[in-house]
Amino acid sequence: MDSFAEIYGYTFTAYAIAAAFGPLLMGWSFDQFHSYVSAVLALAAAMLVGAFAIGSLPAEAELPGLQLDNADMEQMRQPETAVLHCEGCMTYRL
Repeated sequence: MDSFAEIYGYTFTAYAIAAAFGPLLMGWSFDQFHSYVSAVLALAAAMLVGAFAIGSLPAEAELPGLQLDNADMEQMRQPETAVLHCEGCMTYRL
């Protein structure tokens, strides 16, 4: 959660760039090839590369200072009270 604002900024910037250049790419592709197929295939390939990159990330992130005991595990099973506390960091809600 410490990097949420930074990650959100990168994500929104990527979205803005795609929104700006996507229509240009599609228009150029139609002008060059008289079809949208090549641009759609190129963008689908880029999406698959991104999906594989995200899929290769580790499944669980290390949370510094987070220690779970049986009471915490029991608390996580209760949907309304699923709160974890750790030393020197903020509270995590699951």
